[in-house]
Amino acid sequence: KYRGRFDLGWDKAREEILSRQKKLGIVPANAVLPPRPAGLPAWDSLSDADKKMAARQMEAFAAELDRADQEFGRILGTLKKLGEYDNTIVVVLSDNGASAEGGPEGTFNEAYFFNAKSATNEINRRFYDEWGGPGTYPHYSAAWAMAGNTPFKYFKQTVHEGGTHDPLIISWPRGIHAAGGIRSQFHHVNDIMPTLLDLAGITPPTQVDGIVQQRVDGISMRYSLDHPQAPTRKGAQYFEMYGNRGIWADGWKAVLAHNTQPWTLFQQRPVSDDGWELYHLSTDFNELHD
Repeated sequence: KYRGRFDLGWDKAREEILSRQKKLGIVPANAVLPPRPAGLPAWDSLSDADKKMAARQMEAFAAELDRADQEFGRILGTLKKLGEYDNTIVVVLSDNGASAEGGPEGTFNEAYFFNAKSATNEINRRFYDEWGGPGTYPHYSAAWAMAGNTPFKYFKQTVHEGGTHDPLIISWPRGIHAAGGIRSQFHHVNDIMPTLLDLAGITPPTQVDGIVQQRVDGISMRYSLDHPQAPTRKGAQYFEMYGNRGIWADGWKAVLAHNTQPWTLFQQRPVSDDGWELYHLSTDFNELHD
């Protein structure tokens, strides 16, 4: 189904993705792409053989996502048959930005990454025909992750926006009447549970079976459902992953990048070499101006 769909390559793909995002109104009309991250090749620099291999990686990933979408559709279809769909809160989100663990050339087996190894296209081509089947555990090139994170910098494992700024869709036909509405308030994954409890009218107990419960860190996003332009009620939010760390507050984000190349996760260096970056996300949403 997806054969040939990604022959355009990652550089052209992210240009097209950005164009669609602007038409949807989910990024500013004047948004521009950040530079290609260091260590990733331009699509036009690849040989024909390497382009073919790279396109196959994304074809298989798209097919996998398509299949997951079909199965998710079966769940929604069943809810409709049961008459429960209108009163079901559905939350769809990703857990992080697109992953670059495949490295610049991708890998037929992600276990390579977990053992601090990198696959080459010479090795990957041996698995071209079975890529995505049970004989592989594949991961696409980090350059496809770059395209998947359009229009942000970097990837999963970093705490720049490419690692932490994710899509979130909430549907509840009976309770949310602004279908198709867009919200831009800053929130974090720890706000999901408080939102669901709030919408369901549940106050979390302070004790369960005599055991004092952990404090809930997040806040409800319910206010944003009825008031699209309301300022965010979120306080400061800290991020950290594999030495990369950052903090958001009042529309500003300070980021300290320890390693922006996740495929080199096991190459350690002193944290004293790190330097802070500061971005005003309210006017520079994809961190172009330090």
